[in-house]
Amino acid sequence: MPTLSAKAFQELLGGGLPRGAIVALHGANETLKSDLLKSIYRSMDVDPHDPFRVVRLENTDLDSDSARLADELTAISMFGGSRLVVAHCAARRMAERAELALSLPRGECVLALSSGALSEGQDLRSLAGAHRDILEIECAEEAAGDFRAFVVAELARRDVTLDAAALDTFLQLVGEDRPAARAEIEKACCYLGAPGSLTSDEIVAVVADGAGFVAGEIAKAAVAGRLTDIARGLDEMDASGADPQQALMAASWQCANLYRGKLKRWAFADRGTARNLSEAELRQIMGSLNEAVLRARRDSTVGAVASRHALLALARTVDAKARKSRR
Repeated sequence: MPTLSAKAFQELLGGGLPRGAIVALHGANETLKSDLLKSIYRSMDVDPHDPFRVVRLENTDLDSDSARLADELTAISMFGGSRLVVAHCAARRMAERAELALSLPRGECVLALSSGALSEGQDLRSLAGAHRDILEIECAEEAAGDFRAFVVAELARRDVTLDAAALDTFLQLVGEDRPAARAEIEKACCYLGAPGSLTSDEIVAVVADGAGFVAGEIAKAAVAGRLTDIARGLDEMDASGADPQQALMAASWQCANLYRGKLKRWAFADRGTARNLSEAELRQIMGSLNEAVLRARRDSTVGAVASRHALLALARTVDAKARKSRR
């Protein structure tokens, strides 16, 4: 079978994995591989912590015991049902492991192989092309727009629609974490109660948890250079007894997300005051915020003051850039 995209593989999982399938996940995108493995668990209706139906093998396990993989693939589930063997291996050994699996009577056992990126000359692709039992998925770093397309597809699958502004808000809140995005989409479905659409304000209400909402608003004000809003937000935090370090960490996360958006040319990264900050400036701001977070964590007695100073300094920097661009 030819190489599948992550999207095509997940669509295939909707109909269930073929009996005795060999799934080969390879590439540098560990987050995507982890997400696809979770999709396999769901497709097979197995608990990843069930020792009778799921076996995990590391490369060292396979190298130290050459018969281990064969033993696990041909074992019968103690309480019946399909079994999943997850084997992490070196890319150069992937084709060898897949060939071994092809030679064995696997029954209902599914093998999921996981490795780093394949090099030229490694023959997993040709092996997969000749055998329908092998599902080969390349998990490379996602290109600009891939994660956005993934979110749009997940929303469409549940009959939920977001306009462009609401989608940008959603992406800013979840970053590029596929499992987190799925969880938040499920939450949005529960909020709607039926197919429909959500606005940006509703996305904030659904995705942002109540405990961190004020911190997130302060962080947004800092990144936007709104000093008055920061002061008001910090007063609210003081009144509620919340820790300003939450807002500092939220600001650090938002700047990191803006930086990622700049690199990938996402629309939200070129709106508002963010358009006045270059990639290099955002990288420098991220470094300063991370230092402030570490400083606040080292000494809890000055943590709140250090967090306030860092947030105000960020807002002044952004405000100064905005004023300069208007001249």
